[in-house]
This record gives sequence, structure tokens and C-alpha cells, in this order.
Amino acid sequence: MTSSLSPARVDPSITTCMSVGQDVFAFVDGELTPAAAADVTIHLARCDACRVRAVAAERLVARLRRAARTDALPAAPPALRSHVEAMLAAWRPVPRAAAE
Repeated sequence: MTSSLSPARVDPSITTCMSVGQDVFAFVDGELTPAAAADVTIHLARCDACRVRAVAAERLVARLRRAARTDALPAAPPALRSHVEAMLAAWRPVPRAAAE
């Protein structure tokens, strides 16, 4: 007997709540193939529970992106910044043959 919670066992082309749950962050990040994204979009249009999860994932990703762009961390002191910039300017890569 096939469970009504796993219709993919009957038809692998049917996008299930489980598969959407596994793919929700890839969907939000635009990392799914066009066909997979279309399947998730169709499922979200029909499934309130998954749509709520997708909206929550979108909000979380947006918050993380905003947090990554903020100046939440203090800037390096000017003396340290100057020292690092001087070291980077003077840095020269070691040729591979000489390094071995």
C-alpha cells in the first residue's frame, strides 16, 4: 500500500512536501534547475504548508544576506589596516619550482 504522504513512489515526477522541504533553500537561492524550480513553484501554489516554509526560508535568507552586508563588526584599527596593506603590496608569490 502506498502512503498518501509519498506520491512520488507512484509517480516520480510529482513533487512532494518532503522533496520541497529538502530543496527549499536551493529554490530560494535560485540553485535548482529550471525544471526542478518549476516543479517546486507548482507545488507551492497548491500547498499552504510548504508555501509557509518557503516564505520563512526566504525571510531567513534575506536576513542573513542583510547581516552579511552590515558593518556589524568594528573596522580594523587604522594602524593594523596600513600594516596589512603594506604587507600585501610587498608580497610576491614564490615560484613553484623554488618552493619545492
